[in-house]
Amino acid sequence: MTSNEFVSFTLFSLGLPVVEITPLTYTAAIGDQVTIHCNIVSDSAGVNEVYWQTTSNNQLRLIYNGDIGYQGSTPTTPSLTINFASINDTGTYTCHATNDQGTGNSNTGNVTVTGGYLFVSVTPRNSNVSQDNSQIISCNVTGIPPSTCITWLFTPAGSTQPSILSTTNSNKYTVGTQQEPYLTIFNFEPGDSGTYVCRATNAVGSSSSYPGSTLNYISAPITSVEPNQYAAFVEDDSFQIQCNVTATPGAFDWYWTFQPKVGSVETIRKGTNSQEYIIENSGTNPHLTIRNIAMNKTGVYTCYALNTAGISASNANSQHVLTVAEDSTILCGENTDKFDIKWGITAEKTLVTLPCNGNYTGSVSRYCNNGGKWMEPNYSQCMHEAIQNIQAQSAKLLSGESVDTVVSTILENLENATSENTELRSGDLVASSAVLDDIVKYVTNHTDKLSVNQLEIFGSVCNNILEERNHQLWEELNNERSTGVPSVVKAVTDNNEVYHKVIDGEFSMIVQKENIGSFFNQFYLMCSRVNIKREISVSVKMISTFV
Repeated sequence: MTSNEFVSFTLFSLGLPVVEITPLTYTAAIGDQVTIHCNIVSDSAGVNEVYWQTTSNNQLRLIYNGDIGYQGSTPTTPSLTINFASINDTGTYTCHATNDQGTGNSNTGNVTVTGGYLFVSVTPRNSNVSQDNSQIISCNVTGIPPSTCITWLFTPAGSTQPSILSTTNSNKYTVGTQQEPYLTIFNFEPGDSGTYVCRATNAVGSSSSYPGSTLNYISAPITSVEPNQYAAFVEDDSFQIQCNVTATPGAFDWYWTFQPKVGSVETIRKGTNSQEYIIENSGTNPHLTIRNIAMNKTGVYTCYALNTAGISASNANSQHVLTVAEDSTILCGENTDKFDIKWGITAEKTLVTLPCNGNYTGSVSRYCNNGGKWMEPNYSQCMHEAIQNIQAQSAKLLSGESVDTVVSTILENLENATSENTELRSGDLVASSAVLDDIVKYVTNHTDKLSVNQLEIFGSVCNNILEERNHQLWEELNNERSTGVPSVVKAVTDNNEVYHKVIDGEFSMIVQKENIGSFFNQFYLMCSRVNIKREISVSVKMISTFV
Protein backbone atom coordinates (compact mmCIF):
# COMPACT_ATOMS: atom_id res chain seq x y z
CA MET A 1 0.00 0.00 0.00
CA THR A 2 1.35 3.41 -0.94
CA SER A 3 1.39 6.35 1.43
CA ASN A 4 -1.40 8.08 -0.53
CA GLU A 5 -3.54 4.97 -0.34
CA PHE A 6 -2.88 4.81 3.37
CA VAL A 7 -3.97 8.44 3.88
CA SER A 8 -7.14 7.93 1.87
CA PHE A 9 -7.94 4.81 3.79
CA THR A 10 -7.32 6.61 7.05
CA LEU A 11 -9.63 9.49 6.09
CA PHE A 12 -12.39 7.14 5.08
CA SER A 13 -11.93 5.12 8.16
CA LEU A 14 -12.06 8.17 10.40
CA GLY A 15 -15.18 9.49 8.61
CA LEU A 16 -13.60 12.83 7.59
CA PRO A 17 -15.05 14.54 4.47
CA VAL A 18 -13.15 13.87 1.26
CA VAL A 19 -12.86 17.15 -0.70
CA GLU A 20 -11.35 17.95 -4.10
CA ILE A 21 -10.92 20.96 -6.39
CA THR A 22 -11.38 20.42 -10.11
CA PRO A 23 -10.09 21.83 -12.36
CA LEU A 24 -6.93 22.94 -10.63
CA THR A 25 -6.16 26.07 -12.69
CA TYR A 26 -8.28 29.24 -13.13
CA THR A 27 -7.52 32.39 -15.13
CA ALA A 28 -9.58 35.58 -14.97
CA ALA A 29 -9.33 39.23 -15.91
CA ILE A 30 -9.66 41.98 -13.39
CA GLY A 31 -13.33 42.59 -12.72
CA ASP A 32 -14.43 39.13 -13.83
CA GLN A 33 -16.47 36.79 -11.67
CA VAL A 34 -14.58 33.53 -11.15
CA THR A 35 -15.77 30.32 -9.43
CA ILE A 36 -13.32 27.76 -7.96
CA HIS A 37 -15.14 24.44 -8.02
CA CYS A 38 -15.06 22.33 -4.86
CA ASN A 39 -16.66 18.87 -4.63
CA ILE A 40 -17.31 16.91 -1.43
CA VAL A 41 -16.59 13.40 -2.64
CA SER A 42 -17.35 11.50 0.59
CA ASP A 43 -19.26 12.61 3.64
CA SER A 44 -20.09 9.76 6.00
CA ALA A 45 -20.95 11.93 8.99
CA GLY A 46 -22.51 15.03 7.32
CA VAL A 47 -20.65 18.27 6.60
CA ASN A 48 -21.71 21.17 8.80
CA GLU A 49 -19.20 23.85 7.67
CA VAL A 50 -17.16 24.79 4.60
CA TYR A 51 -14.43 27.41 4.45
CA TRP A 52 -11.50 28.26 2.20
CA GLN A 53 -7.87 29.05 2.71
CA THR A 54 -5.92 31.20 0.26
CA THR A 55 -2.31 32.25 0.06
CA SER A 56 -1.59 35.41 -1.96
CA ASN A 57 1.57 37.53 -1.84
CA ASN A 58 2.81 35.27 0.97
CA GLN A 59 -0.23 36.18 3.04
CA LEU A 60 -2.50 33.41 4.35
CA ARG A 61 -6.18 34.25 4.65
CA LEU A 62 -9.36 32.32 5.53
CA ILE A 63 -12.63 32.90 3.66
CA TYR A 64 -15.97 32.02 5.26
CA ASN A 65 -19.53 32.05 4.06
CA GLY A 66 -20.88 35.60 4.21
CA ASP A 67 -17.55 37.35 3.72
CA ILE A 68 -17.96 40.45 1.54
CA GLY A 69 -17.04 39.93 -2.10
CA TYR A 70 -17.63 36.17 -2.13
CA GLN A 71 -20.39 33.64 -2.62
CA GLY A 72 -20.61 29.92 -1.74
CA SER A 73 -18.59 28.22 1.01
CA THR A 74 -21.64 26.33 2.31
CA PRO A 75 -22.23 22.59 2.78
CA THR A 76 -24.68 22.62 -0.13
CA THR A 77 -22.61 24.99 -2.31
CA PRO A 78 -19.00 24.45 -1.30
CA SER A 79 -17.51 26.13 -4.41
CA LEU A 80 -16.08 29.63 -3.92
CA THR A 81 -17.18 32.47 -6.21
CA ILE A 82 -15.10 35.65 -6.32
CA ASN A 83 -17.54 38.35 -7.38
CA PHE A 84 -15.03 40.91 -8.66
CA ALA A 85 -11.58 39.54 -9.31
CA SER A 86 -8.57 41.71 -8.57
CA ILE A 87 -4.82 41.26 -8.74
CA ASN A 88 -4.84 40.47 -5.01
CA ASP A 89 -6.97 37.39 -5.71
CA THR A 90 -4.06 35.74 -7.54
CA GLY A 91 -2.80 32.80 -5.43
CA THR A 92 -3.47 29.25 -4.21
CA TYR A 93 -6.77 28.05 -2.78
CA THR A 94 -7.79 24.99 -0.72
CA CYS A 95 -11.31 23.97 0.21
CA HIS A 96 -12.02 22.73 3.77
CA ALA A 97 -15.12 20.78 4.81
CA THR A 98 -15.91 20.00 8.48
CA ASN A 99 -18.16 17.35 10.03
CA ASP A 100 -18.44 15.81 13.50
CA GLN A 101 -15.31 13.77 12.88
CA GLY A 102 -13.13 16.72 11.87
CA THR A 103 -12.04 18.67 8.80
CA GLY A 104 -11.08 17.36 5.39
CA ASN A 105 -8.79 19.38 3.11
CA SER A 106 -8.83 19.49 -0.69
CA ASN A 107 -6.02 19.55 -3.16
CA THR A 108 -4.68 22.99 -4.17
CA GLY A 109 -6.21 25.15 -6.89
CA ASN A 110 -4.39 28.04 -8.55
CA VAL A 111 -6.00 31.33 -9.59
CA THR A 112 -4.30 33.87 -11.85
CA VAL A 113 -5.89 37.30 -12.34
CA THR A 114 -4.61 39.35 -15.24
CA GLY A 115 -5.25 42.86 -16.53
CA GLY A 116 -4.91 46.42 -15.39
CA TYR A 117 -5.45 49.96 -16.57
CA LEU A 118 -6.08 50.31 -20.28
CA PHE A 119 -3.65 51.96 -22.67
CA VAL A 120 -5.34 54.78 -24.58
CA SER A 121 -4.01 56.84 -27.49
CA VAL A 122 -5.53 59.16 -30.09
CA THR A 123 -4.77 60.18 -33.65
CA PRO A 124 -4.06 62.70 -35.00
CA ARG A 125 -1.92 64.21 -32.26
CA ASN A 126 -2.00 67.63 -33.95
CA SER A 127 -4.07 68.92 -36.83
CA ASN A 128 -5.07 72.19 -38.47
CA VAL A 129 -8.78 72.27 -39.30
CA SER A 130 -10.27 74.76 -41.73
CA GLN A 131 -13.43 76.67 -40.93
CA ASP A 132 -16.67 74.65 -41.39
CA ASN A 133 -14.74 71.44 -42.12
CA SER A 134 -15.10 68.17 -40.18
CA GLN A 135 -12.41 66.40 -38.18
CA ILE A 136 -12.30 62.78 -36.95
CA ILE A 137 -10.27 61.83 -33.88
CA SER A 138 -9.65 58.08 -33.54
CA CYS A 139 -9.24 56.54 -30.08
CA ASN A 140 -7.20 53.33 -29.75
CA VAL A 141 -7.83 51.33 -26.56
CA THR A 142 -5.85 48.20 -25.66
CA GLY A 143 -5.68 45.98 -22.58
CA ILE A 144 -7.94 43.92 -20.34
CA PRO A 145 -10.47 43.94 -18.92
CA PRO A 146 -12.21 45.75 -21.81
CA SER A 147 -13.58 49.26 -21.47
CA THR A 148 -17.10 49.75 -20.20
CA CYS A 149 -17.29 53.49 -20.84
CA ILE A 150 -15.70 55.98 -23.26
CA THR A 151 -15.69 59.67 -22.34
CA TRP A 152 -14.23 62.65 -24.21
CA LEU A 153 -12.60 65.57 -22.41
CA PHE A 154 -12.00 68.99 -23.97
CA THR A 155 -9.61 71.76 -22.97
CA PRO A 156 -10.24 74.96 -24.97
CA ALA A 157 -7.26 76.69 -26.55
CA GLY A 158 -5.71 79.08 -24.06
CA SER A 159 -7.10 77.18 -21.07
CA THR A 160 -5.63 74.52 -18.78
CA GLN A 161 -8.92 73.26 -17.36
CA PRO A 162 -10.41 70.20 -19.10
CA SER A 163 -14.09 69.38 -18.90
CA ILE A 164 -16.30 66.52 -20.07
CA LEU A 165 -17.43 67.15 -23.63
CA SER A 166 -21.17 66.78 -24.17
CA THR A 167 -21.66 64.95 -27.46
CA THR A 168 -25.47 64.80 -27.43
CA ASN A 169 -25.81 67.32 -30.29
CA SER A 170 -25.68 65.04 -33.33
CA ASN A 171 -25.39 68.05 -35.64
CA LYS A 172 -22.08 68.90 -33.98
CA TYR A 173 -20.62 65.55 -32.86
CA THR A 174 -20.78 61.83 -33.53
CA VAL A 175 -19.04 59.16 -31.46
CA GLY A 176 -18.12 55.56 -32.12
CA THR A 177 -18.74 52.41 -30.11
CA GLN A 178 -17.01 50.87 -27.09
CA GLN A 179 -15.15 48.58 -29.49
CA GLU A 180 -14.25 51.31 -32.02
CA PRO A 181 -14.36 54.68 -30.28
CA TYR A 182 -13.90 57.92 -32.23
CA LEU A 183 -15.09 61.52 -32.17
CA THR A 184 -16.21 63.50 -35.22
CA ILE A 185 -16.51 67.28 -34.94
CA PHE A 186 -18.65 68.95 -37.60
CA ASN A 187 -18.61 72.57 -38.83
CA PHE A 188 -15.34 73.41 -37.11
CA GLU A 189 -15.23 76.94 -35.69
CA PRO A 190 -12.85 78.96 -33.49
CA GLY A 191 -14.43 77.71 -30.25
CA ASP A 192 -13.58 74.13 -31.24
CA SER A 193 -9.83 74.80 -31.05
CA GLY A 194 -8.17 72.99 -28.17
CA THR A 195 -7.12 69.56 -26.93
CA TYR A 196 -9.38 66.51 -27.02
CA VAL A 197 -8.67 63.57 -24.70
CA CYS A 198 -10.21 60.10 -24.90
CA ARG A 199 -10.85 58.49 -21.50
CA ALA A 200 -11.56 54.74 -21.27
CA THR A 201 -12.88 53.12 -18.10
CA ASN A 202 -12.73 49.43 -17.18
CA ALA A 203 -13.02 47.41 -13.98
CA VAL A 204 -9.65 48.69 -12.78
CA GLY A 205 -10.32 52.38 -13.33
CA SER A 206 -9.98 55.12 -15.93
CA SER A 207 -7.13 55.79 -18.34
CA SER A 208 -6.74 58.84 -20.56
CA SER A 209 -4.91 59.55 -23.80
CA TYR A 210 -2.41 62.06 -22.47
CA PRO A 211 -1.30 63.91 -24.48
CA GLY A 212 -4.52 64.25 -26.44
CA SER A 213 -5.37 65.47 -29.92
CA THR A 214 -4.74 69.19 -30.38
CA LEU A 215 -6.86 70.79 -33.09
CA ASN A 216 -6.13 74.28 -34.37
CA TYR A 217 -8.74 76.40 -36.10
CA ILE A 218 -7.56 77.91 -39.35
CA SER A 219 -9.45 80.00 -41.87
CA ALA A 220 -8.66 81.59 -45.16
CA PRO A 221 -7.80 85.29 -44.79
CA ILE A 222 -10.49 87.95 -44.95
CA THR A 223 -9.46 91.24 -46.51
CA SER A 224 -11.21 94.58 -46.39
CA VAL A 225 -10.12 97.80 -48.04
CA GLU A 226 -10.72 101.41 -47.11
CA PRO A 227 -11.98 103.47 -48.78
CA ASN A 228 -13.97 101.33 -51.20
CA GLN A 229 -14.03 104.06 -53.85
CA TYR A 230 -12.31 107.35 -54.59
CA ALA A 231 -11.95 109.93 -57.35
CA ALA A 232 -8.39 111.14 -57.93
CA PHE A 233 -7.12 113.71 -60.40
CA VAL A 234 -4.53 113.39 -63.11
CA GLU A 235 -1.04 114.32 -61.95
CA ASP A 236 -1.82 113.76 -58.27
CA ASP A 237 1.34 112.54 -56.59
CA SER A 238 -0.13 109.42 -55.01
CA PHE A 239 -3.10 107.79 -53.36
CA GLN A 240 -3.09 105.01 -50.76
CA ILE A 241 -5.67 102.22 -50.45
CA GLN A 242 -5.58 100.59 -47.03
CA CYS A 243 -6.03 96.83 -46.73
CA ASN A 244 -6.76 95.09 -43.44
CA VAL A 245 -6.17 91.33 -43.22
CA THR A 246 -7.73 88.99 -40.67
CA ALA A 247 -6.24 85.50 -40.81
CA THR A 248 -5.73 82.46 -38.55
CA PRO A 249 -2.91 81.59 -38.87
CA GLY A 250 -1.37 84.79 -40.17
CA ALA A 251 -0.89 85.46 -43.87
CA PHE A 252 2.44 84.49 -45.41
CA ASP A 253 1.80 86.11 -48.78
CA TRP A 254 -0.22 89.05 -50.11
CA TYR A 255 -0.67 90.91 -53.36
CA TRP A 256 -3.02 93.22 -55.27
CA THR A 257 -4.68 92.98 -58.65
CA PHE A 258 -5.67 95.86 -60.89
CA GLN A 259 -8.47 95.52 -63.44
CA PRO A 260 -8.41 98.60 -65.71
CA LYS A 261 -11.53 99.76 -67.51
CA VAL A 262 -9.99 98.44 -70.70
CA GLY A 263 -7.38 95.69 -70.82
CA SER A 264 -6.27 92.63 -68.87
CA VAL A 265 -5.76 92.17 -65.13
CA GLU A 266 -2.41 93.23 -63.70
CA THR A 267 -0.95 91.55 -60.59
CA ILE A 268 1.02 93.71 -58.15
CA ARG A 269 3.23 91.35 -56.14
CA LYS A 270 4.28 91.40 -52.51
CA GLY A 271 7.36 93.56 -51.98
CA THR A 272 6.65 95.84 -54.96
CA ASN A 273 8.35 99.24 -54.68
CA SER A 274 8.37 100.95 -58.05
CA GLN A 275 7.51 104.23 -59.73
CA GLU A 276 3.93 102.99 -60.09
CA TYR A 277 3.15 101.07 -56.90
CA ILE A 278 4.32 100.43 -53.34
CA ILE A 279 2.97 97.55 -51.20
CA GLU A 280 3.56 97.72 -47.45
CA ASN A 281 5.50 94.70 -46.17
CA SER A 282 2.88 93.64 -43.62
CA GLY A 283 0.73 90.51 -43.37
CA THR A 284 -1.99 92.44 -41.56
CA ASN A 285 -1.84 95.79 -43.38
CA PRO A 286 -0.44 95.37 -46.90
CA HIS A 287 -1.55 98.84 -48.00
CA LEU A 288 -1.17 99.81 -51.65
CA THR A 289 0.12 103.23 -52.70
CA ILE A 290 -0.57 104.23 -56.29
CA ARG A 291 2.00 106.73 -57.54
CA ASN A 292 1.97 109.23 -60.41
CA ILE A 293 -1.80 109.20 -60.91
CA ALA A 294 -2.85 109.00 -64.56
CA MET A 295 -6.03 108.22 -66.48
CA ASN A 296 -4.91 104.63 -67.06
CA LYS A 297 -5.05 104.02 -63.29
CA THR A 298 -8.85 104.07 -63.37
CA GLY A 299 -10.23 100.65 -62.45
CA VAL A 300 -10.77 98.12 -59.67
CA TYR A 301 -8.02 97.29 -57.17
CA THR A 302 -8.41 94.09 -55.12
CA CYS A 303 -6.38 93.06 -52.06
CA TYR A 304 -5.54 89.35 -51.58
CA ALA A 305 -3.83 87.43 -48.77
CA LEU A 306 -2.83 83.78 -48.39
CA ASN A 307 -2.24 81.47 -45.42
CA THR A 308 -2.16 77.70 -44.90
CA ALA A 309 -5.97 77.59 -45.04
CA GLY A 310 -6.25 79.21 -48.45
CA ILE A 311 -6.65 82.53 -50.21
CA SER A 312 -8.96 85.42 -49.42
CA ALA A 313 -12.11 85.90 -51.47
CA SER A 314 -12.68 88.66 -53.97
CA ASN A 315 -15.79 90.63 -53.02
CA ALA A 316 -17.08 94.14 -52.50
CA ASN A 317 -15.25 94.42 -49.17
CA SER A 318 -11.86 93.62 -50.68
CA GLN A 319 -12.21 95.87 -53.73
CA HIS A 320 -11.54 99.54 -54.32
CA VAL A 321 -12.90 101.43 -57.31
CA LEU A 322 -10.59 104.27 -58.33
CA THR A 323 -11.76 106.90 -60.76
CA VAL A 324 -9.16 109.22 -62.25
CA ALA A 325 -10.54 112.45 -63.64
CA GLU A 326 -9.29 115.56 -65.39
CA ASP A 327 -9.44 118.81 -63.46
CA SER A 328 -12.55 119.77 -65.42
CA THR A 329 -14.44 116.54 -64.65
CA ILE A 330 -17.81 117.01 -62.96
CA LEU A 331 -17.97 115.11 -59.68
CA CYS A 332 -20.52 113.89 -57.17
CA GLY A 333 -19.43 115.06 -53.74
CA GLU A 334 -19.01 112.99 -50.60
CA ASN A 335 -22.34 111.86 -49.20
CA THR A 336 -23.67 109.66 -46.38
CA ASP A 337 -27.05 108.06 -47.02
CA LYS A 338 -29.78 107.25 -44.48
CA PHE A 339 -28.24 103.84 -43.76
CA ASP A 340 -24.84 105.43 -42.97
CA ILE A 341 -23.08 104.22 -46.11
CA LYS A 342 -20.41 106.77 -47.04
CA TRP A 343 -20.15 107.60 -50.73
CA GLY A 344 -16.87 109.20 -51.73
CA ILE A 345 -16.11 111.72 -54.44
CA THR A 346 -17.07 110.13 -57.76
CA ALA A 347 -16.90 111.24 -61.38
CA GLU A 348 -20.20 111.75 -63.18
CA LYS A 349 -21.71 108.85 -65.15
CA THR A 350 -20.19 106.34 -62.74
CA LEU A 351 -21.91 103.43 -60.98
CA VAL A 352 -20.38 102.73 -57.58
CA THR A 353 -20.85 99.45 -55.70
CA LEU A 354 -20.07 99.12 -51.98
CA PRO A 355 -20.57 96.34 -49.41
CA CYS A 356 -23.67 96.53 -47.23
CA ASN A 357 -22.91 97.57 -43.67
CA GLY A 358 -23.87 96.23 -40.24
CA ASN A 359 -25.64 92.86 -40.10
CA TYR A 360 -26.41 92.96 -43.80
CA THR A 361 -24.92 90.86 -46.56
CA GLY A 362 -24.58 91.70 -50.24
CA SER A 363 -23.80 95.00 -51.92
CA VAL A 364 -25.41 98.38 -52.49
CA SER A 365 -24.96 100.42 -55.65
CA ARG A 366 -25.40 104.10 -56.47
CA TYR A 367 -25.11 106.05 -59.68
CA CYS A 368 -23.45 109.44 -60.04
CA ASN A 369 -25.41 110.76 -62.98
CA ASN A 370 -24.70 113.29 -65.68
CA GLY A 371 -24.17 116.62 -64.00
CA GLY A 372 -22.66 115.23 -60.79
CA LYS A 373 -25.82 114.38 -58.87
CA TRP A 374 -26.18 111.26 -56.78
CA MET A 375 -29.17 109.03 -57.52
CA GLU A 376 -30.88 107.14 -54.69
CA PRO A 377 -28.86 104.07 -53.63
CA ASN A 378 -30.13 100.64 -54.66
CA TYR A 379 -30.38 98.33 -51.64
CA SER A 380 -32.21 95.51 -53.44
CA GLN A 381 -29.14 93.28 -53.05
CA CYS A 382 -28.78 93.99 -49.32
CA MET A 383 -30.35 91.48 -46.97
CA HIS A 384 -30.33 91.16 -43.19
CA GLU A 385 -28.53 88.02 -41.99
CA ALA A 386 -31.63 86.90 -40.05
CA ILE A 387 -33.87 87.13 -43.13
CA GLN A 388 -31.20 85.43 -45.23
CA ASN A 389 -31.24 82.49 -42.80
CA ILE A 390 -35.04 82.36 -42.87
CA GLN A 391 -35.00 82.31 -46.67
CA ALA A 392 -32.54 79.40 -46.56
CA GLN A 393 -34.91 77.54 -44.21
CA SER A 394 -37.91 78.05 -46.47
CA ALA A 395 -35.91 76.91 -49.49
CA LYS A 396 -34.95 73.70 -47.66
CA LEU A 397 -38.56 73.19 -46.62
CA LEU A 398 -39.68 73.50 -50.22
CA SER A 399 -36.96 71.20 -51.54
CA GLY A 400 -37.70 68.53 -48.93
CA GLU A 401 -34.23 68.75 -47.33
CA SER A 402 -35.57 69.81 -43.93
CA VAL A 403 -37.91 67.59 -41.92
CA ASP A 404 -37.66 69.49 -38.64
CA THR A 405 -38.64 72.96 -39.82
CA VAL A 406 -42.22 73.91 -39.01
CA VAL A 407 -44.11 76.36 -41.23
CA SER A 408 -45.33 78.32 -38.22
CA THR A 409 -41.76 78.67 -36.94
CA ILE A 410 -40.58 80.16 -40.24
CA LEU A 411 -43.50 82.59 -40.28
CA GLU A 412 -42.94 83.59 -36.65
CA ASN A 413 -39.23 84.20 -37.29
CA LEU A 414 -40.07 86.28 -40.37
CA GLU A 415 -42.66 88.23 -38.40
CA ASN A 416 -40.01 89.14 -35.82
CA ALA A 417 -37.37 89.94 -38.46
CA THR A 418 -39.68 92.35 -40.30
CA SER A 419 -41.17 94.05 -37.25
CA GLU A 420 -41.10 97.82 -36.81
CA ASN A 421 -38.04 97.44 -34.59
CA THR A 422 -35.98 96.45 -37.63
CA GLU A 423 -34.89 98.99 -40.23
CA LEU A 424 -35.42 97.05 -43.44
CA ARG A 425 -33.65 97.36 -46.77
CA SER A 426 -35.39 96.83 -50.10
CA GLY A 427 -33.54 93.52 -50.41
CA ASP A 428 -35.33 92.39 -47.23
CA LEU A 429 -38.68 93.04 -48.89
CA VAL A 430 -37.70 90.95 -51.91
CA ALA A 431 -36.43 88.09 -49.71
CA SER A 432 -39.50 88.21 -47.43
CA SER A 433 -41.77 88.04 -50.47
CA ALA A 434 -39.84 85.00 -51.69
CA VAL A 435 -40.25 83.30 -48.29
CA LEU A 436 -44.01 83.89 -48.34
CA ASP A 437 -44.13 82.43 -51.83
CA ASP A 438 -42.17 79.34 -50.67
CA ILE A 439 -44.55 78.87 -47.73
CA VAL A 440 -47.60 78.98 -49.99
CA LYS A 441 -46.07 76.49 -52.43
CA TYR A 442 -45.32 74.14 -49.55
CA VAL A 443 -48.72 74.24 -47.83
CA THR A 444 -50.44 73.85 -51.20
CA ASN A 445 -49.07 70.30 -51.32
CA HIS A 446 -49.04 69.72 -47.55
CA THR A 447 -52.39 70.89 -46.22
CA ASP A 448 -51.82 68.66 -43.19
CA LYS A 449 -49.11 71.12 -42.11
CA LEU A 450 -51.62 73.99 -41.82
CA SER A 451 -52.32 75.37 -38.37
CA VAL A 452 -55.01 77.70 -37.09
CA ASN A 453 -52.75 80.68 -36.40
CA GLN A 454 -50.76 80.60 -39.65
CA LEU A 455 -53.13 82.89 -41.52
CA GLU A 456 -52.86 85.51 -38.79
CA ILE A 457 -49.05 85.37 -38.79
CA PHE A 458 -48.99 85.38 -42.59
CA GLY A 459 -51.09 88.53 -42.55
CA SER A 460 -48.88 90.11 -39.89
CA VAL A 461 -45.79 89.60 -42.08
CA CYS A 462 -47.59 91.17 -45.04
CA ASN A 463 -48.56 94.09 -42.83
CA ASN A 464 -44.95 94.52 -41.67
CA ILE A 465 -43.45 94.68 -45.14
CA LEU A 466 -46.25 96.81 -46.61
CA GLU A 467 -46.28 99.42 -43.85
CA GLU A 468 -45.99 103.08 -44.79
CA ARG A 469 -42.45 103.20 -43.38
CA ASN A 470 -41.37 100.94 -46.27
CA HIS A 471 -43.06 103.04 -48.97
CA GLN A 472 -39.79 104.45 -50.31
CA LEU A 473 -38.24 100.97 -50.43
CA TRP A 474 -41.11 99.69 -52.56
CA GLU A 475 -40.70 102.74 -54.81
CA GLU A 476 -37.04 101.81 -55.16
CA LEU A 477 -37.95 98.26 -56.17
CA ASN A 478 -40.55 99.57 -58.59
CA ASN A 479 -37.95 101.82 -60.21
CA GLU A 480 -35.60 98.84 -60.47
CA ARG A 481 -38.46 96.76 -61.97
CA SER A 482 -38.18 94.25 -59.12
CA THR A 483 -40.64 91.38 -58.80
CA GLY A 484 -40.95 91.93 -55.04
CA VAL A 485 -44.42 93.48 -54.96
CA PRO A 486 -46.04 91.10 -57.47
CA SER A 487 -44.53 88.24 -55.45
CA VAL A 488 -46.32 89.42 -52.32
CA VAL A 489 -49.62 89.69 -54.17
CA LYS A 490 -49.14 86.26 -55.75
CA ALA A 491 -48.27 84.70 -52.39
CA VAL A 492 -51.34 86.19 -50.74
CA THR A 493 -53.58 85.16 -53.63
CA ASP A 494 -52.26 81.58 -53.66
CA ASN A 495 -52.43 81.40 -49.88
CA ASN A 496 -56.06 82.44 -50.03
CA GLU A 497 -56.80 79.65 -52.51
CA VAL A 498 -55.28 77.07 -50.16
CA TYR A 499 -57.21 78.30 -47.15
CA HIS A 500 -60.38 78.57 -49.24
CA LYS A 501 -60.10 74.84 -49.96
CA VAL A 502 -59.45 74.13 -46.30
CA ILE A 503 -62.54 76.10 -45.26
CA ASP A 504 -64.74 73.87 -47.38
CA GLY A 505 -62.86 70.80 -46.18
CA GLU A 506 -62.20 69.03 -42.93
CA PHE A 507 -61.04 72.16 -41.06
CA SER A 508 -64.22 74.15 -41.65
CA MET A 509 -64.99 74.19 -37.93
CA ILE A 510 -61.61 75.74 -37.12
CA VAL A 511 -60.99 78.45 -39.71
CA GLN A 512 -63.75 81.02 -40.22
CA LYS A 513 -64.48 82.56 -43.61
CA GLU A 514 -65.24 85.90 -42.01
CA ASN A 515 -61.73 86.10 -40.55
CA ILE A 516 -60.11 85.38 -43.91
CA GLY A 517 -62.31 87.89 -45.68
CA SER A 518 -61.38 90.51 -43.09
CA PHE A 519 -57.67 89.80 -43.58
CA PHE A 520 -57.76 90.16 -47.36
CA ASN A 521 -59.75 93.39 -47.10
CA GLN A 522 -56.99 94.72 -44.85
CA PHE A 523 -54.37 93.49 -47.31
CA TYR A 524 -56.09 95.40 -50.11
CA LEU A 525 -55.95 98.58 -48.03
CA MET A 526 -52.25 98.06 -47.30
CA CYS A 527 -51.41 97.59 -50.97
CA SER A 528 -53.45 100.66 -51.85
CA ARG A 529 -51.57 102.63 -49.21
CA VAL A 530 -48.23 101.62 -50.70
CA ASN A 531 -49.68 102.42 -54.16
CA ILE A 532 -46.77 101.15 -56.21
CA LYS A 533 -48.38 99.74 -59.35
CA ARG A 534 -51.86 99.69 -60.70
CA GLU A 535 -51.73 95.94 -61.32
CA ILE A 536 -51.33 95.36 -57.57
CA SER A 537 -54.78 96.73 -56.90
CA VAL A 538 -56.19 94.72 -59.80
CA SER A 539 -54.59 91.52 -58.49
CA VAL A 540 -55.73 92.12 -54.94
CA LYS A 541 -59.31 92.79 -56.04
CA MET A 542 -59.29 89.35 -57.65
CA ILE A 543 -58.74 87.86 -54.20
CA SER A 544 -62.29 88.76 -53.22
CA THR A 545 -63.59 86.06 -55.56
CA PHE A 546 -62.29 83.44 -53.15
CA VAL A 547 -63.84 84.76 -49.92
